[in-house]
Amino acid sequence: MMFNPRQLRLLATSLALLFIALVLPSEAFAQKKKSKKKSKSSKQFSLLVNLKTTFDDNIINYSDDDLDLYSGGDNQSKFAIESKDDWIMNLGIRPRLKGNFIGHTAWLQAKFDYFYYAKNDIKRYWKIGTLARQYLFKSAYIELEYSYIPDYYYRNQYIQDLDSYVEASFSKNYLKTEIGYNLLKSLKADISYRYSAKTFNEEVSERNLVSHKIRTDLIWTPSKIVKYWLNYGFEDANADGADIEDLEVKDVSYDAADLTFGIRYYTKKPKSIKPEYVASFQFRKIRYQTDKYTDIYRAGREDNNIQLRFGTVWSMPYKLNLNIDYYYQMKRTDTPLADVENLLDYNSNSISLNFTRSF
Repeated sequence: MMFNPRQLRLLATSLALLFIALVLPSEAFAQKKKSKKKSKSSKQFSLLVNLKTTFDDNIINYSDDDLDLYSGGDNQSKFAIESKDDWIMNLGIRPRLKGNFIGHTAWLQAKFDYFYYAKNDIKRYWKIGTLARQYLFKSAYIELEYSYIPDYYYRNQYIQDLDSYVEASFSKNYLKTEIGYNLLKSLKADISYRYSAKTFNEEVSERNLVSHKIRTDLIWTPSKIVKYWLNYGFEDANADGADIEDLEVKDVSYDAADLTFGIRYYTKKPKSIKPEYVASFQFRKIRYQTDKYTDIYRAGREDNNIQLRFGTVWSMPYKLNLNIDYYYQMKRTDTPLADVENLLDYNSNSISLNFTRSF
């Protein structure tokens, strides 16, 4: 895929500005080295910038059967992507204000992310959000988070009335409220409620989906060199199609439960990078709730999803951190019609390098 001159200028300018921000220490930072103590203003304001590059070999998580169809050139109206894999660049900016409110520590953070797909411009999107945390006392806090995605391409969907495929995309609002507490010096717990609402384009509006999720986390740090975490979540998602009696209108409502276990190991050798190592395993089961027996893709369907992560974090010069992560995802489907399962099962792999710097 060729970039037009405007896209090349925009990409070059963004990379140049990010390089300056991440690597070249400014005069202000050079002067800062003269004093070991941070100024009061620097404690109140901070900025986190990241540049992440990812290679994903299955960007829409198509099944092997679909990928064979795509590679074979048949039924191309089903696909709007230029390639099944892609390089993805993510630029993230996180300014934060920190101070005291009602006698306790509090902070407010804004979030901006842009995701640039090198080959598949239809997948490019951006997200904004904000996060606020208020400590009630040293061992307990409450947190509120909101984010918004104005336009995200999902995949092409078949429309019965049109006897053809259309591009399906949605906007998304996400809200999270969380309460956290230190049960022990080495053991932390939190519980959160998460709400999301997806609004699709008119041609596939029956997919409009409202989700409610409860999640709880336990984080155990028995020593300075290792940390474990365990979380469990239950989600109930209801689609507009559930309220439409027409059997040809899809109902994508579902219930889901997920369990994640992770470990992080801290080392100080070699001292030049002080590496950390992380691994996690997630199992997620989804049960579709439609009673429309004509929908062979969802009636009586259960999905078993597995995600594996292996990663490392290195400390770099100029206060840079480098995160390297590998993810493997797998879905295996159980439906009354075994032939359908091959159309739904998928595997995907991704590897990413993420440079971050805090100011």
